[in-house]
Amino acid sequence: MKILAFILSFSAISAFAGFSSNLTLTSDYVWRGQTQTEHGAAIQGGLDYAHDIGLYAGAWMSNTATENETDLYVGYSKSINDDLSFKVQYLTYQYPYTGGMNTNEYTLGLSFKMIDFSFNYSDDMLGTDTSTMYFTLGGSVEVQKNLSLGINLGYFMFDDEEKADCKNYLDYKVSLTHSKDGFDIAANYSDTNRENYAGDEQDDAAYFISISRAFE
Repeated sequence: MKILAFILSFSAISAFAGFSSNLTLTSDYVWRGQTQTEHGAAIQGGLDYAHDIGLYAGAWMSNTATENETDLYVGYSKSINDDLSFKVQYLTYQYPYTGGMNTNEYTLGLSFKMIDFSFNYSDDMLGTDTSTMYFTLGGSVEVQKNLSLGINLGYFMFDDEEKADCKNYLDYKVSLTHSKDGFDIAANYSDTNRENYAGDEQDDAAYFISISRAFE
């Protein structure tokens, strides 16, 4: 409920130039192919500010299986031409009840037409005392009016797989999204080929539905 209160308290700010907010209800919170809610529901939302020169900042919140997650970020984005743009970003994941999991991450992103690529680096991911690199490649295409198909591939690399108790792994997500009257309703499937350090396969397959609304 704290997350819902966060969004409602800031939704009025969206009326000011440069501000926007968003709210999502989802049947599962999946991050890089792994459920963060033990396949339970989540309420998520954020507040963003973007300046005409390309600077932006924001905050995003979600419940997880054990507590609330708060992400704070600041970055710069720039369009090179109608097809090509880039961004650089700093993001910190904050967990108030288990502060040892707090994580700083640095991102370089490129977008070309409908394709998005990002490189993400952290020197200590979620308190594992190991650095990580995460690569994503994805995009979406409109298959008919108000209906789009999205595909996202990710690859997670750990500097010390033993400390992370996780081998490098591939994850993917496929989404079918219907957009109408400001709402996005998505049916999603995600999975990974993740194994722990001992080589045991992890069951990450997830089907989930999400409903999102942006306020500007």
